[in-house]
Formats: sequence, structure tokens, C-alpha cells
Amino acid sequence: MQQELTDLQPQLIKTSAETETLMGKIEVDTVEVEAKKEVCRTVFIPNNWPLFAKIWGSGLHINFDVNVKKTS
Repeated sequence: MQQELTDLQPQLIKTSAETETLMGKIEVDTVEVEAKKEVCRTVFIPNNWPLFAKIWGSGLHINFDVNVKKTS
């Protein structure tokens, strides 16, 4: 049993590094999503609900970095 654990040590180190990388990406993505969610909450919904509903129902996708574009 001890030998098996020793043999698995390199795999554990690799998996741990991959997990840390993914956690960092999740942290960055979470910050971006929260910022975009805040824009939707403060701009689109209270002030422009009809516009937001039209965009949502039409299949348009809001790219917050560029513009509004049609998705298929």
C-alpha cells in the first residue's frame, strides 16, 4: 500500500498543479461574470426592461466587450 501511494505521488503533484490553474481561471471568470451581471442588473433591467426583453427573446447575444450581435 505504501509503495502504491509513493508511486502515485507524481500524478498527485501534476493534478494538484492543474487544479490550482483551473481555480485561478474560475476566480478570474467569476469576477468578470459578476461585473457583467451588475451591468445587466443596473442598466438593462430597471431602465430598459422592454429592450432587455426584446434582446433576450430575439436570440441576440450581448458581447460586453464589443457590441450586440446576432447568434444562430
